[in-house]
Amino acid sequence: MDQQTTLNGHRPPDSAVEEVSRNMGDFLDDLQSLGELQMQLFKMDLRDASRRLVMPIVLSGVMVLLFLAALPVLLIGVAWVLVVRAGLGEDVAFLATAVGTLLVTALIGYIAWRGFGRLGDPLAVSLKECRQNLIWIKHALSKPRRSLDA
Repeated sequence: MDQQTTLNGHRPPDSAVEEVSRNMGDFLDDLQSLGELQMQLFKMDLRDASRRLVMPIVLSGVMVLLFLAALPVLLIGVAWVLVVRAGLGEDVAFLATAVGTLLVTALIGYIAWRGFGRLGDPLAVSLKECRQNLIWIKHALSKPRRSLDA
C-alpha cells in the first residue's frame, strides 16, 4: 500500500511518523558528523599544544637535573675556591656559593616559566567550537516545528 499512487499520479504525502523518523535520522547524522569534526579539532589542538610544550618541559627537566646533580659539587667546590683563593672564611664562602647557585637556578626557572606562559589557552578554539555546536544543537532541538496538520 505504500507504493500506491493516487489518480493524479502523485505519491500520497508521507505520514507524520515517517517524516519525524526521516528528520530524526538526518538530525542524528548531523550530530554524528559534528561530533567527529569536534574530535578532529580537539586532536589538532592537543597536537599543537604538545609541540609548544616540548621546549619548556625540556628546559624544566634540564633545570631540575642540573640543580639536583650539580648543586652539592658546585656549592662545595666554589665555597672552597673562595676560602682558598679569596681568603674568605668558610661560613661566608659557603653562603655566597649558595646564594649564587640559587640566582642561577632562578634565572633558568624564569626562562622556563616564560616558555609555559607563551602557551596561552591551547584548547580555546576547540572549546569555542564546542560551545557553538552545543548552542546549535539546543537551537535545533527547541526550534518551533511546523504543524503536521498544515
